[in-house]
Amino acid sequence: MPDPIVITDPEMPGPKRAFLPRQTWIGLGLGLVIGVLLTTIETVFKGYDLEQVALPTYLGLYPLVGLGLGWFVAQSPEPISWRRPTGFFASGPLTPEKAVEWARRMSRSTGVGFLLGIGLAFSAGLLDFLWRGWPYLTLTLVTGLVYGPIIGSMIGYNLGLRRGDPAPSLRNLRFSTRGMLILVAYCGLVLGVGTMFAKYSRAAAQAQSKATSSRFMIQTFEQLCDKQRAELIRDERAQALRQGQIPDGLLPIQTKFLESLNAPGTDPAYRQARFNLIAQGEETSAKLARQNLGDFQAVIEYHRALETKYRNAVKRPWLPIEPDAPPP
Repeated sequence: MPDPIVITDPEMPGPKRAFLPRQTWIGLGLGLVIGVLLTTIETVFKGYDLEQVALPTYLGLYPLVGLGLGWFVAQSPEPISWRRPTGFFASGPLTPEKAVEWARRMSRSTGVGFLLGIGLAFSAGLLDFLWRGWPYLTLTLVTGLVYGPIIGSMIGYNLGLRRGDPAPSLRNLRFSTRGMLILVAYCGLVLGVGTMFAKYSRAAAQAQSKATSSRFMIQTFEQLCDKQRAELIRDERAQALRQGQIPDGLLPIQTKFLESLNAPGTDPAYRQARFNLIAQGEETSAKLARQNLGDFQAVIEYHRALETKYRNAVKRPWLPIEPDAPPP
């Protein structure tokens, strides 16, 4: 029976293609998951503040990198998987024409991956610098410049493979004279960048550590000030005691003793003397709390000045720092 003839109208719209392939959304999702996971590890398990976490890199750059990788995978003419199917690689040597074409293709795809890795390293360093400043710049930038091109080259090599190519092997890893010169120049660039920024990053990290220490001291003495302010109510207790009243907030044993003095037959002078004695203790405690409050507030102001000075030093690590004033 002959197949039915299907008549298509050229003016009718065809099936819609997805704006972004499925692999692109998968890459975006994986990048976002990795970013959220790293953020959770540093905030929850390491106890970092959000200012110390590279949020723009983790939650912005990583998803974009995953989206780009997913798009490249979707555009690849060969399916990408963890293991290549049987018969994918050539079982014998290539012809001279295919060998030249394979070498050019792999060199091009690996070089593009290398350059993209450098670009992503500088992008991550810039985002991290805008978010966290000088203290983490050297670590982020040098780490990215070391691992970014390596990972980019590996991904570029993997995406450049075609059916019938030789199986990956260290024997295929060859460098031309130009490639060796470029690699040596790049290593010099990484060392130069690390050396140039290491001094400023180290100074900024030390200043940030001192600023954080001052912030901790401020929080500690603010809590102590709150406790001392609560002790000032002892003045009101002392006033009530001198008037012969039993205020709230005394020790249970003091309250029980003063209540026993209300028994019939107690000498009024003795009773007032006992009340005045406890009132004197309350006044002494309130006076000490008032004195401690003044001393603690002086310490707070001292560390606030230190925090301000070192926060400014974090932003300008090339400027000299004046010696700290003596503590109060």
